[in-house]
Amino acid sequence: MKVAQALRANQRRGDVVARLGSDVFAVLVYDTAPEDARRKCEDLRKSIATVEVEAGERVYATTASIGLCGIDQTPDNPVLLMTLAEVAMNLAKSKGRDRIHQFEGEDRTLLASTANDLDWKQRLDLAMANNSLSLALDPIVSSATGVVLGYEALLRFHGQDGEITRPSLFLPSAERFGLMREIDRWVIARAMTMLVKRREQEPGARFSINLSGTTLEDPDI
Repeated sequence: MKVAQALRANQRRGDVVARLGSDVFAVLVYDTAPEDARRKCEDLRKSIATVEVEAGERVYATTASIGLCGIDQTPDNPVLLMTLAEVAMNLAKSKGRDRIHQFEGEDRTLLASTANDLDWKQRLDLAMANNSLSLALDPIVSSATGVVLGYEALLRFHGQDGEITRPSLFLPSAERFGLMREIDRWVIARAMTMLVKRREQEPGARFSINLSGTTLEDPDI
């Protein structure tokens, strides 16, 4: 809410602010020269940097990675225009975050990979909402005794056709779009639920799970 308020406070009458996702916003600015648009983005970045978010006893600073794209890049295709802006935003993130990247012609070489990332982002959002992810249990067996020491819980994605996809095909896209904390939280919750049920049949059972470095750095995990 505070970020949205900071965005709206910096807009002129007629400009449009929209929320596209949990932490993704779009701003449409009319009749603005490229250099003025760049300055406006910098004003937004600085304004958002002043926002503090309280969570319990913790206070978090906020930063913004901003992708800037002129409508003249693709005036007749608003869907592609949003994709180009998202490419620019991801480049801003990849360069260290808390910065602005203006889409240029040479950035079009990244469209193919970005389209694939966007597709996976949408599919993963739906999968978590519709419970189309699962954890497969792989026994951890002692090579000396043959005794099962525990289980590794491995993430799997279930497509609409029932095909199971391994995480190596979709986790890179999830990382680039900042979905790993959300996915890891799902994995932790699901693994705990499964472990409780497993111990009803197998007391003392243990699970191992894989978490991203991003999640391991999160003090709230």
